[in-house]
Parts: sequence; C-alpha cells; structure tokens
Amino acid sequence: MNPDLAGICTPGCPELPAVIAGIQRTAASIAACRAAVGQLADPTRRAVELASATGATLEDVRAAYSLLRSDQAVGALTASLFYPHRLTHRLAVRTTAEWAAEPARLDRLLAGQPVLAKTVEIHPSRGTCNYCCAMCLWSDKTTLTYATQGLQGRGLLSTQQWLDTIEDLRAHGVQTLVISGGGEALLNPDLPVILRRAREMGLRTQLYTTGYNLRRAAPDVWEEVARMHQVRLSIHSPTEATYAQITGLRVELRALRRVSEHARRLLDLRDRLGSPLRLGIGFVLMAVNHREIVAMLDFAAELDVDFLDIRKDEVDVTEGLSAGELAAVRRQLIDVRDRARRGDYGALEVDFSDELVSLANDRPVVRRRTHECLAKYVRPTISPFGIVAPCDLKAEPRFAASQFNLALMPQPTGDMLDAMGRTFVPDACAQCMPSSRTANAVYAKLLGDAREGIGPCDQPFHDPAPHVRSRI
Repeated sequence: MNPDLAGICTPGCPELPAVIAGIQRTAASIAACRAAVGQLADPTRRAVELASATGATLEDVRAAYSLLRSDQAVGALTASLFYPHRLTHRLAVRTTAEWAAEPARLDRLLAGQPVLAKTVEIHPSRGTCNYCCAMCLWSDKTTLTYATQGLQGRGLLSTQQWLDTIEDLRAHGVQTLVISGGGEALLNPDLPVILRRAREMGLRTQLYTTGYNLRRAAPDVWEEVARMHQVRLSIHSPTEATYAQITGLRVELRALRRVSEHARRLLDLRDRLGSPLRLGIGFVLMAVNHREIVAMLDFAAELDVDFLDIRKDEVDVTEGLSAGELAAVRRQLIDVRDRARRGDYGALEVDFSDELVSLANDRPVVRRRTHECLAKYVRPTISPFGIVAPCDLKAEPRFAASQFNLALMPQPTGDMLDAMGRTFVPDACAQCMPSSRTANAVYAKLLGDAREGIGPCDQPFHDPAPHVRSRI
C-alpha cells in the first residue's frame, strides 16, 4: 500500500513520513488505507461519500476511522501548521466530545429539534466603534448602520437586560460568552458589570477588542478584562503608519504604541491577579499589510503575548490580493512556519487559518456548501439591540438579513429556542464567516454519519483521553 497524501499537505511536512508508515503498517486492507487517506484529505466528507470515492465499504471506513483515532502520528499531523484542515479538525474534536458527553444533544438534532449552543456571542456595545478598520464590517458607518438597515429593535439593551439575558443563557447550559462585534464593547461603560456577573456565574468569557479604549478606563474595567479567559487584540500592523492607515486614525495619536502599552499592562495585571487570561493578537491580511507578516510575528513575540492568529479577509470587505501579493504572502507563511517549528518565537502560539495553510502548501482552497446553515446551533449571536441572529455575520449591519432573525431579546431563552427550531436558514449566503462555514461542514458530516450508525465515539476525531494530548 502506498497512500497518496499529496492532497493533504506539502511533501516537506515533517509529520508525513510517520503518518504514511502508520497507515501502511496498521490499515486492515487496501480499501481501509484509501479511506484513511481520503478522510485526512477531506475531514468533512461523510462516511458514505468517502466509501463511494475510495471504492471502500462502510466497514472499511469504520476501520479507517479507528486507525486515525488511535494513531499518534496522525494526531501530530492534524495539529500541525502543515495540515490545511487543522481548525476544521479542532472543531470536529470539540463537537464529538460534546455529543459523546451529552448524547441527548445529538438525539435532538437528529430529530430536528433545536439545541442551544454551549457558546453564545453577545454584542454589549453602544452599537458603534471609534475605529474604521479597512477590512472590518464596521468600515462603513454611513450607509450600513443599524439605523439604515432597520436593526434597532426596541433600542439598545440596558445593562440589566444584558444581565438577565446572560443569567438565562447560563441556566440553559451556555458555558462560554464571546464578547465581539456590534462595534467596540469597551465603549460601554457598564461592560465591567456585565463581565463580573458572567464571571460570578462561572461562564468562560472571551473578548475581541481594539484595546485602544482601555486608555481612560477605570480600574474595575482593567481588572475585569484581566480576569477574562481570553482577550484578542485587533492589531493588523506592527508599524504606526500602516496601523493608522488601516484603522482610519491619525498617525499622530500613536494608537499602536498605546495598544501595545495596554497589552503589557494587562499581562502584568494578569500575573498579579493569578488570572487564567490568554492574551493574543488577531491580524487580518490585506493588500496594505501583506508584506508585514514576518515583522508581525517579531512584534508579537517581543510583546510577549500568548498567541497570534493570522487570517485573511475571507468575507471580501477589502479588495482581494493579487497573484503577486499572494505569492509574497505564501513566502512569508512558509518562513514563519519554519521559524515557529524551530522555536524562534518562544512560547508564542502561531495560528494560521486553514485557507492560509492551503496557500502556504500551494494547494487549492475548497469551500464546502451544505443544504442548511447550522451555525445557529454552534454560536448564535445577540446584537446590541437584542436581535438574535444565527451567526455573528448576520448580527452586523453590513450583512444582516432580517428574515433569518431568530428572536428579539429580552425574552426567555426557551422562546428563543422554539423560534430557532422554526427558522430554516439556507447555506446560501454570498458571504460567510470561516467559523460558520467550518461549522456547517462539520455538523453536516457528523450528523450524516450518525444517521448511518456512526456515532461520535466512532469518529476519527474522538479522543478518549484528551488530557494526555497537547493542545491543538
């Protein structure tokens, strides 16, 4: 047997030899070998599709799943920056673990009944932002606003309404709150009240922010932000001039320097409080900063943050990168990946999107479509005005679609769930967030397999002992 793994990652991937050897050594048959390779090449393909494409039977696919589930070399590959489905695989791991721990969630989905996601995104902002980032959904504050799009509901949710909402979400099993979107959350002076209540209820909290508005924040704001589980600062350039060009701020403000100082202060406060906070940076590639990837890594490592997420503008707010710009990006990604493997960035966790890994590997990007968008069961979103949207993109004025709105808060979460079950959202949006696209594909695969009798614990993603594996 000679498994062809060329469609998975570049021949230079250091994990490949061990994976090939393992599949050759342990595959029960040639058909199972082909199925194992096919699964790695496209982890969201349903078992019946995989069997048809590889000439295998469902039993061969089951054998392939078992092989992949237990092989340590495969685990190293799927966690690697050489694997172009790493984030997809990570979501599938989390989902199978969730369904294995709570089989009733899967049973409800198979029966066509709604479930409430363990993670909900909320936008407790004032419905605005003082940045005008070029690639952001908020780059237009004139035409595409809550007012012009008719998205103001009954007005901004009050602080008490937010507190009541998150208490109800917690009572219905929500475990994580993502505070992102709707403008800049730090412009809400009552944000620490909301964060404190979430913390007291045992919710995990994550914040996506520019970080700029911490400059005049009261001590209670600093403390509550420092006590969060994860904060990601939007920093899309390591230089003041490009940063100002992207954000629309005057370069004389030296905003990048201020945000960097805020990051250092948060790290210091985290250590003094003994907080679990992971502080990182989100960097979105576009034409204006496409040559700054390596410099951005050096910047993040020097700042001593925990992680750097590198993404590209996948919802096409900005102009696409030219062939020459993509080639320059690819060279930098390869350089950064090599340096990260050598340990040049110390403890900094470097993270590429799946599309960027495909670019680095010089492989085509495949975006799967499904019949129904299931993002509402993965991370529904509540706008500043209480509109419950199936995903973060549909909660923002630029891409809102009122026909898909699930509810208008404040209202009991049970009523929101009922509306969720009645609302069909087709997977037909021209623009889709990468996380929603991935969630659709993963859910379609896992639900399709479950209907064939292949449950969460039979999946190649199921990890019976996650505590002994490295973080992926």
